[in-house]
Amino acid sequence: RARHQIPKIMKSLSKQILKATAICFIQTFKVASAAGRISLAEFRGILSSEADEDFRQDEIAFEDAANFEWNLASSIESTGMHARRRNLNEGEHTSGYGLKQRSIGDDYIEPNDVSPDFSSTDFKMPFLTCSHAPNKSGYERQLEISSLLDTVHFDILYNGEEQTCWLVSILPSKATEILNEENTTNDVLTLQIMTSSMKMRVDVVELLKDDDLKEKKLDVKLCPRDGDDDLSLAEEVVSTLISDLRANGPKYLNEENFFWLNQRNYYHRQLNLRRYSGPGENYHRRAHRSLFWTNVTDTVANISQEGGNMMCDSLFDEMIVSDEMASDTVSILLYDQSTVTSSMDVTTCSLWFVAALSSMPKICSIEVAPAVEISNSEAQWITQSAIEGSRPWFDMGLTGKGQVVVVSDSGIDTDNCYFWDSKAGEKRDGSIDLTRRKIIQYIPHMNDREDSSGHGTHVAGTIVGRKSIDGFTESNGYADGVARDSKIAFFDISRDECCTFRTTREVLEAGIAAGAHVHSASWGTRNNSYTGMTRDFDAYSYENDDFLMVIAAGNNGSGHALNTVGSPATAKNIISVGASQSSGPDISSGMYGEDYLVDFSGRGPTEDNRIKPDVVAPGAYILSAHANADKVGECDPPNSSLIGNLNYGLTWKWGTSMATPVVAGSALLIREYFEEGFYPSGTKVSADVMNPSGALVKAILLNGAQSLLGAQSGYNNGYVLPVSPYDEHQGFGRINLLKSLSLEGKNDMRTKVIDRKQISSGATDEYIFTIDRSGSCTNADLSVTLVWADPAAASGCQLCLVNDLDLFMKKQGSSETLHPNGRTSRDSRNNAERIRTSANHGDEFVAIVRAHNLATSTQKYSLVATGCIADDSVISITFAPTPSPTPSSTPSPTKRTTTSPETVTPTIEDSINRSLVTTFEGGSLAAGAMFDIVAFNSVEIRSMDIHTSSSEMEFAKIYKRKSAGSHQGYERRPTAWNLIAEESFRGMGTGVASSLSKFPLTSPISIQASERSAFYITLLRTRLWCTSSTSGTGTLYTSNADLQLYAGVAKGSNFGATIRDRIWNGKVHYSVNDVESTPTIAPTTVVMTDAPTLEPSKKIITTPAPTLHPTSKSTSKEKMLATTFAGGYTITGNMFDIMALKQDLVIRGMDVHIASTKAEFVQIYKRRGRGSYQGYARRPGAWTLLSETTVQGQGSGVASPIPTGNFAPLEVPADGNLMALYITLQQPHMLSTAGANTGGVYASNPDLQIFEGIGKGYGFTHIINARIWNGNLHYTTQSGGLSGEPSASPSVTTLSPTPDDQSKPQFSLATTYSGNEVQYGNMFDIFASSGSDISIHGMDIHTVSVGLEIVEVWRRKDTHVGYERRPGAWQLLGTSEVQGNGKDVASSLSSAAFDPIEVSADSRTALYVVLKSSPSLLYSIDANAKTGDLYTSNSHLSIYVGVGMQYGFNGKYPNRVWNGALHYQVLTTLPPSPATVAPTKAILPTKMPIAPTNTPVGQPTSAPTRRPTTSAPTPKPTSPPTLRPSPGPTSAPIFPSVTYRPGELSVSQNGLRLSTGLTSKIIATSGQRVTFVNGQTSPQRFHYKPDGAAVFTHPDSDGWVYVSNSEVSGGDGGVGAIYFNSAGEVIWYQMILSGTDRNCGGGKTPWNTWLTCEEDSGGQVWEVDPWGYHSHRQTQIGSAGGGGYFESVAYDNRQPSQPHFFVTEDTLNGAIRRFTPNPNVVQNAYDAGNYWAILSSPGTTRYLVINPTSGTFSWSTSMSEARESAATQYAWSEGIDVRDGKLYFTVKKWKLLYVLDLDSQTFERSSTESGAFNNQPDQIARIIGDESEQNILYFCEDGGDDCGVHGRNMNGDFFTIIDGPSYDTETTGLAFSPDKKHMYVSFQSNPGHIFDISREDGYPFDGATLDIKYHQMDA
Repeated sequence: RARHQIPKIMKSLSKQILKATAICFIQTFKVASAAGRISLAEFRGILSSEADEDFRQDEIAFEDAANFEWNLASSIESTGMHARRRNLNEGEHTSGYGLKQRSIGDDYIEPNDVSPDFSSTDFKMPFLTCSHAPNKSGYERQLEISSLLDTVHFDILYNGEEQTCWLVSILPSKATEILNEENTTNDVLTLQIMTSSMKMRVDVVELLKDDDLKEKKLDVKLCPRDGDDDLSLAEEVVSTLISDLRANGPKYLNEENFFWLNQRNYYHRQLNLRRYSGPGENYHRRAHRSLFWTNVTDTVANISQEGGNMMCDSLFDEMIVSDEMASDTVSILLYDQSTVTSSMDVTTCSLWFVAALSSMPKICSIEVAPAVEISNSEAQWITQSAIEGSRPWFDMGLTGKGQVVVVSDSGIDTDNCYFWDSKAGEKRDGSIDLTRRKIIQYIPHMNDREDSSGHGTHVAGTIVGRKSIDGFTESNGYADGVARDSKIAFFDISRDECCTFRTTREVLEAGIAAGAHVHSASWGTRNNSYTGMTRDFDAYSYENDDFLMVIAAGNNGSGHALNTVGSPATAKNIISVGASQSSGPDISSGMYGEDYLVDFSGRGPTEDNRIKPDVVAPGAYILSAHANADKVGECDPPNSSLIGNLNYGLTWKWGTSMATPVVAGSALLIREYFEEGFYPSGTKVSADVMNPSGALVKAILLNGAQSLLGAQSGYNNGYVLPVSPYDEHQGFGRINLLKSLSLEGKNDMRTKVIDRKQISSGATDEYIFTIDRSGSCTNADLSVTLVWADPAAASGCQLCLVNDLDLFMKKQGSSETLHPNGRTSRDSRNNAERIRTSANHGDEFVAIVRAHNLATSTQKYSLVATGCIADDSVISITFAPTPSPTPSSTPSPTKRTTTSPETVTPTIEDSINRSLVTTFEGGSLAAGAMFDIVAFNSVEIRSMDIHTSSSEMEFAKIYKRKSAGSHQGYERRPTAWNLIAEESFRGMGTGVASSLSKFPLTSPISIQASERSAFYITLLRTRLWCTSSTSGTGTLYTSNADLQLYAGVAKGSNFGATIRDRIWNGKVHYSVNDVESTPTIAPTTVVMTDAPTLEPSKKIITTPAPTLHPTSKSTSKEKMLATTFAGGYTITGNMFDIMALKQDLVIRGMDVHIASTKAEFVQIYKRRGRGSYQGYARRPGAWTLLSETTVQGQGSGVASPIPTGNFAPLEVPADGNLMALYITLQQPHMLSTAGANTGGVYASNPDLQIFEGIGKGYGFTHIINARIWNGNLHYTTQSGGLSGEPSASPSVTTLSPTPDDQSKPQFSLATTYSGNEVQYGNMFDIFASSGSDISIHGMDIHTVSVGLEIVEVWRRKDTHVGYERRPGAWQLLGTSEVQGNGKDVASSLSSAAFDPIEVSADSRTALYVVLKSSPSLLYSIDANAKTGDLYTSNSHLSIYVGVGMQYGFNGKYPNRVWNGALHYQVLTTLPPSPATVAPTKAILPTKMPIAPTNTPVGQPTSAPTRRPTTSAPTPKPTSPPTLRPSPGPTSAPIFPSVTYRPGELSVSQNGLRLSTGLTSKIIATSGQRVTFVNGQTSPQRFHYKPDGAAVFTHPDSDGWVYVSNSEVSGGDGGVGAIYFNSAGEVIWYQMILSGTDRNCGGGKTPWNTWLTCEEDSGGQVWEVDPWGYHSHRQTQIGSAGGGGYFESVAYDNRQPSQPHFFVTEDTLNGAIRRFTPNPNVVQNAYDAGNYWAILSSPGTTRYLVINPTSGTFSWSTSMSEARESAATQYAWSEGIDVRDGKLYFTVKKWKLLYVLDLDSQTFERSSTESGAFNNQPDQIARIIGDESEQNILYFCEDGGDDCGVHGRNMNGDFFTIIDGPSYDTETTGLAFSPDKKHMYVSFQSNPGHIFDISREDGYPFDGATLDIKYHQMDA
């Protein structure tokens, strides 16, 4: 502000005013900013720095330092000078920016050579900024505060659930203004100026003082800057700052600008007074810190004055400044002790220099680079198969051919026979010679001497070594490398012992020009933190996604020392390698073998608690090449007994250095596997080649890694430490290639990979894997691994993960969620996540990838899955993220124009002055950009506008690729481009177009119709704006009627570095050569009506230059709709659906995508009639052959046109129906792309839609789900109807049932045919849209059987919900035979099979389709669809998710999707009412349930009538996406905002403390009568000591009952029941069991009765009917053995004909019992529909015996044997539950949780204190039903201080939901109402209460729960 208002000479401004202003500012600051500041403790959790040493735990001193820096910063901004200070001798003042001012008395005059008009950016200071906005990703938080801070440059420091933190550069006044403002953003924002101490990374001072560190090197990072600061010139910036330091000498750093020197600093004053008494050790530490820095500066100042010259001049003379990998980072080599010749105090000068740097506003991070130190015949088989002597990869020809590896190490002995080359002309100058046998490049970074240590020779030999005596002929040697036919680019970093290099840039870029994609680095440091070097490695991997670094973990783990993995092996995107033992001759005496870790191997985790090492490999006693400088051609000894004799060419070495090349060589084999086309078949197929990303290679190695057996201590029979997967010893385990990828004939598994998949913040991708073990595949596991290259974090980070993705997996039919890396909740630390689980034939797993919290807009990832995975496993994207807010500061200079179908004929002037704009959103700066343009018509490019951050003169060059085609593959080939323009221009700054007026250089640039052209625009500096592309390089971004412009890449200047997935910001001006040929509508249109600030939300289409066909005679010009030519998979054919939208169409031509370049025979089919291909994929009789011809394949990426003369035109009416096409070759050479959602729209324009379909084998054989047809459809529109049938009446074929009235159009609506679950029948609802009365005259169903079936069709007007078991509410429409056609094929019911079903407009009807003969009806389970949710719809009809049913209205299986199609006519078509749309949720019936009429003897004979309710429960505010397009309007209900905040105890009510958003009421109190909703009270008083409880739904209504045990002894116990209506109001209470003792826990039965357990001597298990229809009975569960202290019951009903019931006994030797009912009794019960006799009839009882040594269990016939086992293994067992074949129970004596696998009869156990629960759970409520998401696990505590209800979320965090401070009693009886809106809980005594807890916002309690519990031992 001052620079605009204060004159150049401020003569009238006195010192007193300046002083008063400063005091006023400080006071204002302290008042305004206290709430927005970051504490020392908070900062310590974000970055590790010298602030930890400077301030220890003194928050006040930390705040004082911040106040000092903030005051200083404000002085800079307000006066235009930095920390003005006076030199009395010279009368001169200097600024921290090198500015000088001459002093005249009290006035200041600036010299003529300094301009007073500084840019405002000179006064911007670095601030640590954190946003705590809840429920938002890091990217969303950044967008939210971007405009508030007035900056777009953020350096991410921390991205967690609770907050995201960045470094930003802003004006101090802006920071103060923000903290003083009152707004919602400010409430969640904190700001902290970066002090000098915060900028110094931890141990900077100690490392500079370390005399053993021979080479002192700094990594210095600039602060993020806006405006004209060019981050690519960081080296220049730092060099200028150093020059200022050198010129200004010791005066630069003084008390005015360095906190520890300031005379007003309290600690400094105490030192001056020599008062050392203070508050303790920390005080003395800070006092001495102040003294330390004072001594440093005094020494430099005093010696400089005495000598007349700057003391540290020699330091500056020795200093070397060079740029680093990151554009904002430089490396400063301070000095090397071996080269220092002056007598200066180098340590003092270095410290002074670092302190001076830290005071500079442009510097944000300083760290000292730690010292770097160096850290296979047997290794081959161990890593290839782990089977001795087996090398299957070599057997398949995978030996590393064509692969190049970079090795950075101590040198290489090129004369060793494993590298020897007979070709003359070996060079060690960095030149490349690809013809050499092994070493194609040798880069002498430090020297080119022979390898004196032998380290580099040994490492290189392990990877690429291949024996050759003559340097030409190769043969098998004793120590051939892991990838023996690969070649090497060697980077020599040897110096003295080893190793050093100037910058990490030089290391990382080494070998790239030679074609390397893998770098092996057997060296590192001892620093376990995330350093600057670590950051560089991650940044390089993130920007170069096909590159992989493999780095040694280090050798400092002896004695199992943790945190000994050293940087750069602490990086996220590399593979860190530990060392396991070897085998055979490669093992020393006393070692245990390949399944054990070596003692020295570096251990994890990293400082920020990430998993390291990633994997292990053989690294002890490894045989490889030996360096012998005195010999030429040294090789294998004549016999094996001489191996290791150093006179020959082999030797053994130890270390993670030896393990690292084993992994690097394995990575080369994986790359070869993909590049040779081994995926997916497991054998070489040339058409299947692909370039894997580094993340994919890493994922494959981690996915196949196998766990070791232990870690050996020492080397001579030392003790073995147990290890487990994902621990600090082995990470993911020892690599095993045979377990990593499928090899035909070598292993029994299949592999699925997803590579470079892009996901947006908040989005979720789902991958469905079906297990098929019907053939030769026998693999018992499914292993899925997710890896992504994460953006680089800040050095010193304490949470280094920037973009947080989650992997979790679910098994269909199971509520259990599997989490990665051995966890029970999500992983928020690692960017590699693996889930491995057992898998049986027919199992279906859903692997879910979720972008939980991204700091960037998108993230790419790779996924690999191995196991017996069926070929037709599908991929589906089910959730899209909520669009992120756009920063308000984003400019919108131009709008992307909308192409209208009614475009008028263009004029001549229109054809000359046309343009196409991309976006001016910005987002990332680069020097240049490359992109492609495709022309529909012949055009001339006349000029361009670009988007630059600069407002100065800039120089631009524009290139065009010489030949037509894409830029891809030519990014670094200058000779492939022509310079077409170069000019100087003035940039207009961010948000404004900058015109290139002199473009082009010669004449307009012509682009012919259908031609693709590539352009490259580059500036001299990094000032060109680009925008990140969410869909990737090569995808269409925008288009109009003439042009398409595609996403490209960002570039460095002069064809430099390439950054993919960038959208050029700018505008293309052009003219059309032929106005008459201009179409009126774009073939592929991306429509946006707003400013182009975001990319199109739909999937963007990747298309090669389209082949336009000659125009046929038609009523309109020929148009085209393309899908994609991305390819990815070769198949024989594609089936897919299309739909004409507004006008009838005629398809007149077609292009397909063929991998081969030879002639192929193609056939084109159309399904007879109308409708989808689904259900007809294997029915050749349902299809008509349209065309068959020969087409010339054009190869991958190029369209192959079908000859127009051989293509029969295809008419497509615009009648709202789908049309199915099938295009097939005879060979599997058709290219297709993996789809996201079979049946979903993939490509569309205003005329036509193309849907995702399936892949097919030749003919009508097997199906490959989710494949996108690659191709173009050429068509014309027809305005006057089609030549055949009228447009409204498609032909009706015999495949569709014939209706009575054939004069009306016939329509169909299908759901899906993907079902894998079978049952007798399905109930579901349908809804006729407003304006459409319809008549259903036929349907197709889906059966697993092939043969005749008896089918019944029932109908009920209104919904089926609540009437599933009431046959009287239904009408039977017909019974008939149907021919079952098997899986994936529709089975048709004719119109004679049932009476027509007429559905009135705007009404609902329920259908029940059931097979009478067998449970063969197939249906689907959608993890995201609940009963009543809309599943699919069209403009007439909607079909909803229903339930599975047994025959005869029995059973009920929710959330089932009916498989089939409904065929119908529209009887009446009226204009739909705008207010009426198809509801997205089934409307629940409003009819009230009837009260129970039969009650137990002695109880009241009747209950009061239940009061009706007038409204249905509020549905959940979510519903799955419609799987088919719905042309009609849609609307969503409005829901209240969420107010429930679990764990925030803010509500006090009824003696409870409740979480925010909850309310409570007491509905029952022991000893008192229960009050009903009508005001009456219960005849009986509520029972005492309420305990275990459950909720049951009424079978014929929407009401429910809460049953509650009474734990009263002396025969006064029993079970009471509280009855509710559908609104959750109490309508009745009664005891349904009495006269029993201490009824504690219990459990439900499959038929919904209550089992209550007596916990007393001779106790029994009683079965009680909650509704009172049957009298209670004593069961056989507890009768055998004479009863016991029974606690809880659970059942395993996976085989309904033979269920098992388990009961725990709460006593010292209480044996767990398993009761199995008599199978005949069970069958009779099912046949009769009366299950009451099952548990009261005799059965079989067995008792649990635990075998702890073997980890197994058995069921014994001997109770005494089981009691002995119980007393020693599971005494006092209580809570029990069964889920997915696993039995869970708790043991309170030892506080254990047992998990028994009922199938394998193995078990696991863990502590409930540190495992499943926080303390002692009393009861964990189980919410009955299929819960797709596990949000909160609710449980009760036994009593005492923890009395209440608690929760645990998916992260494993515990919090209190309800606290009972007024109660000191057991909390139990936790249960939920059926709609989950009511939580019931009991506080047992004083007196006993039942509470009804609900949410104020009306939403349900969603959560996954487990029904296990135990009490305190003294209870």
